[in-house]
Amino acid sequence: MFSDSGLTGPAAAIDEAAGGILRRLVEAKEITGKLYELTPVWLAPNVAAPLVLVVGLGERAKFDRGLAFRAAAAASRQLAAKPRRRAAFALAENLG
Repeated sequence: MFSDSGLTGPAAAIDEAAGGILRRLVEAKEITGKLYELTPVWLAPNVAAPLVLVVGLGERAKFDRGLAFRAAAAASRQLAAKPRRRAAFALAENLG
């Protein structure tokens, strides 16, 4: 999630499916989109995945492939801390 553009792409889809849970966390300032901020959301209603990890991507204008790589690395480290059968990453931005 970008710090300056709210919920878009996969985050917006998950929020809609889960009845606005991510939007409420954003409104409560629990999720800000600050670069490398990691916010785990467990057992979101109507979402098949038991864990959704929201990753802060910072400002949209400063986002590039390098930041995408480092944000994915931060998420990977967080997820690797415990055994998991599988993980998937979704990034809606086309970095061409």
